Amino acid sequence: MQTSENDSENESENDMDIEQKNEKGFPFTIPNRPLSLKERAFFGYFLFKAKREEYEDEYGDDYEDSDSDEYEDGYEDKNKMLNKSKILDQGGILKAIQDRLEKQNLNQEDKFVEETIKSMMKYPNDEQIQQNACFDLEKFLRNNRTNQIEIYELNGLELMVKAMVNFPKNEVIQNEVCATLWGYAGFNQEMKTKIFKFGGIELIFKAMKNYPTNSKIQKNVLGALVNLAEDKNSNLRIKKLSGIELTIKTMNNFPNNRQIQELGVSLLSFLVNELESQNKIRELKGVEVVLKAMNNYPNYEILHEHALPLLVNTIIIEKNKIAVAKLGSIETVVQTMNRYPKNAVIQWKASWFLGSLSISDIGITDDIRNSNGIKAIIDAMMNFPKDENIQEIGSRALVTMCLVITENNKIEIGKQNGIKVLIQLLNNFPNHKKLLSNGCWVLQILSEMNKKNKNEIRELNGIEPIIEAMKNFSDDIHIQNKCCCCLSNLSSEEPNQKQIKKLKGVQLIKKAMDKFPYHPIIQKSGKAALKKLNSTQNNQNQKKSSKKK
Repeated sequence: MQTSENDSENESENDMDIEQKNEKGFPFTIPNRPLSLKERAFFGYFLFKAKREEYEDEYGDDYEDSDSDEYEDGYEDKNKMLNKSKILDQGGILKAIQDRLEKQNLNQEDKFVEETIKSMMKYPNDEQIQQNACFDLEKFLRNNRTNQIEIYELNGLELMVKAMVNFPKNEVIQNEVCATLWGYAGFNQEMKTKIFKFGGIELIFKAMKNYPTNSKIQKNVLGALVNLAEDKNSNLRIKKLSGIELTIKTMNNFPNNRQIQELGVSLLSFLVNELESQNKIRELKGVEVVLKAMNNYPNYEILHEHALPLLVNTIIIEKNKIAVAKLGSIETVVQTMNRYPKNAVIQWKASWFLGSLSISDIGITDDIRNSNGIKAIIDAMMNFPKDENIQEIGSRALVTMCLVITENNKIEIGKQNGIKVLIQLLNNFPNHKKLLSNGCWVLQILSEMNKKNKNEIRELNGIEPIIEAMKNFSDDIHIQNKCCCCLSNLSSEEPNQKQIKKLKGVQLIKKAMDKFPYHPIIQKSGKAALKKLNSTQNNQNQKKSSKKK
């Protein structure tokens, strides 16, 4: 990189001899003068390497040295001074380096950026200067909005993109600019649009295709595309440029790179937003790749959070449901629900996935039940009693589970505290039509089964919210239908009859029958309920009259 004349002179006068150690055992001395740009990066890399063991201790095997190769490309002499890392602990060399760099950063950041950009403008065809500049600017603006704005206003992004175009075979430049575009693409919608308009997506894909074995470039490409895919126009452009195919290919090439797997899953979840993409991902075995990532990284929460919406969207197409279920997706999703019980997004999307699958095939509902999927859905509803999304999706899933011919799902719902969670739903959402309809529907089905369920509904104070739903939504045909059926089932037990009468259920049933005279189910269930309730009343009257005689 181009430096100022004073810096160049000082550097030649105080050249670092990394082969020698001073009397204290240090591999080099830190010059008293201001450090040149090259020296700053050189010392920064040294400091980074010194601290690497601390990061490895903290993060274990999952820690990835995301920056080391980038320094290696620019500074060939580093191995000579890194052979014996223990010398770093001598005499406080680490603290001295860090203090010096921080002090100079505070004093010279503005000058540093301006000089770097000036050098890019002055020497556009000098590959080494462009490489060093891209390297330095990317580190300077990483995760720093203030610096991003400053560099953008000084045309730094434009210059970096030009370097990317001019030096397509320079891996360092391609990597640093992709990383920079990743950061800017996540800045705001305006920046996404600008990147789209100047052809940034095409440049990113060119780097992706040219360096298929470079994990850092692939990671930065995916990161940039993830942020850009939030924009509608960019999303379409990414798909048009074979974004789905290339993403799946990259994930297959780097199965052990956690960041690539997470970013790949995230990008696919953005792209699976239309029927053509949903079919393409399934046909290219993208679902298998996603499930493999979920199984390989069970403790990487964000990956699972991104994977589940993708699975949900993939099975919107009916023919995909059975195909996806056969891939072991049910077991994987249930395991994810059990591993992250406090993550609302995971619980919501996982319940959605299981509920959607259960509609398609009796065998699939058996697999869901046998994999403890029904229990997982009920647990999610229990753990998030006030979450409208989870309650709606969960109750809908239970409805579909109950509608299959086999009784096993209904038995499982009752066994796993399903009645309790449904009554909780009715009490927590007294004004939500859809939730009330779902809740009453499942309770209706469960109350048909046996005396135990009927009594449990009463004992858990479930009759009252059913009556309240009828009262509050007298014009809603679905709620009236489900509630009339439910009360008809419950009224076969004498203790329930007393509760229904006490809460004026008889009047509400008659009102529903009058309101919907041509609805066959309301009429049939209403008459059956009134017959049972009136029969009890007649029996009581007969007993009273016989006592008088």
